[in-house]
Amino acid sequence: MHSEIIKTLKSKVEAINTSRTTTFENVTIERQSLKYSQLADSIGYDKELKIMDIAYSSGSIYRYYKVPEEYFESLKTRNNLKGFRTEIAIYEVKKIN
Repeated sequence: MHSEIIKTLKSKVEAINTSRTTTFENVTIERQSLKYSQLADSIGYDKELKIMDIAYSSGSIYRYYKVPEEYFESLKTRNNLKGFRTEIAIYEVKKIN
């Protein structure tokens, strides 16, 4: 019985992680939850390419280009996204979902 519970939990974790991974234009980014935001559900970042994905609460996913790592890190640690729409508008963006 214990092994069945473990197996079920592992399956659920894998499904959650898969749902937070996006591949677009041959770049795969895994996103992490934003617990403090009602606007965005999760964010992810590729350090080498300076690409950031944001999954919004509406279900849409957008990919932002030429985003400094410091900005991505600041989004992960903020208490809210006040001023976010103005800040994010400077980056090239594509809707990917």
